[in-house]
Amino acid sequence: MRVLVTGTGGRVGAVTAREFLAHGYEVRGLDKNPPPDDLRGKIEPIYADLTDRFALLRAAEGCE
Repeated sequence: MRVLVTGTGGRVGAVTAREFLAHGYEVRGLDKNPPPDDLRGKIEPIYADLTDRFALLRAAEGCE
């Protein structure tokens, strides 16, 4: 199952992504900034601004 986590470049978003990964989820991360080094290669990063409605809709495709 794939989930979308916003703000993976920040503290709360990164912790949330790690928790989902630890429980076997695939994670797609949406942020303007890159994820922390330990998440690179483990999540699918989408570089966009959360206020970009169309980018958010595209990022959410295929996510639960």
